[in-house]
Amino acid sequence: MSSTENTFPIVWNRMLRAIWMAVIVCISACTAIDRPRSSPSDAQVTGGTIRPALDRILNQGEVQVAEGHLRDFGYDPGPVDGLFTAQTQAAVRAFQARYGLSISGLLDRQTRQELLPGLDQDEFDP
Repeated sequence: MSSTENTFPIVWNRMLRAIWMAVIVCISACTAIDRPRSSPSDAQVTGGTIRPALDRILNQGEVQVAEGHLRDFGYDPGPVDGLFTAQTQAAVRAFQARYGLSISGLLDRQTRQELLPGLDQDEFDP
């Protein structure tokens, strides 16, 4: 029996171990991605029940409505396409400055209440 015949099973065993480790790492990464990103610390407790935090990420349709409202108020958010661009952010900053809001350039809750009244009411009021 030569030495190459003895090393073949060892090499094959190491390759299988490496493949299994890669599979385990991939599965771990996939399950970590699916975990919820909010926790009770990110939520408000109202009347003993946990509710989502009031500041949230807007979907493309909501951003598009906000861009339309900014345009109606005389600000130029760029194309009314639902994409939050630097030009949209500049229009939001100008709107916030004009109406005495904290200037963040974001469509935060305070800005949404002025620009999009009633948008958050459906989701958070029972």
